[in-house]
Amino acid sequence: MHEIVGSWGLVSLSTSSADGVASMPYGSSAGGQIMFTDEGHMSVIVTAGPDAADVAPLAFSGTWEIHDDVVTYHVLVSIRPDQVDGDQQRRFRFEGDRMILKTLDGRGEIVWQRLPAHASDTIRL
Repeated sequence: MHEIVGSWGLVSLSTSSADGVASMPYGSSAGGQIMFTDEGHMSVIVTAGPDAADVAPLAFSGTWEIHDDVVTYHVLVSIRPDQVDGDQQRRFRFEGDRMILKTLDGRGEIVWQRLPAHASDTIRL
C-alpha cells in the first residue's frame, strides 16, 4: 500500500501569482478532506473559510495513479463540468504526517495532515 492511501485533513491552500505574490484564496481557515483508497479511487472537497474571497468550493472524485513524485487524478465527477474526464497532476512529498501537493508550475500548494482512524471531523490547525 502506498503512503498516500488514507484520509487527509486540509491544513492550508495557497497560490502565488506570476510575479510571486502569495495568497490564500480559500482563506486562512478553509476546510477540506482528501481521500485515497488502495483500490485507486480518490475524492476531495475544499470549502472556503469566513475570511476568504468569493470562491466556489472545490469538489471532485475519480481515480489516481502515481509516477515518480507526481500523482495524477483522473476526474470522473466534479462540481465543475469542465473538469470531468480530465486529468490533474500534482507533485507530492511527505513530511512526517503531512502531505504537500504542488501544482506542476509550482504556483499552488496544498498541505494535508493525515487523519487518525475514525476521525469525526476535519483537522483545524
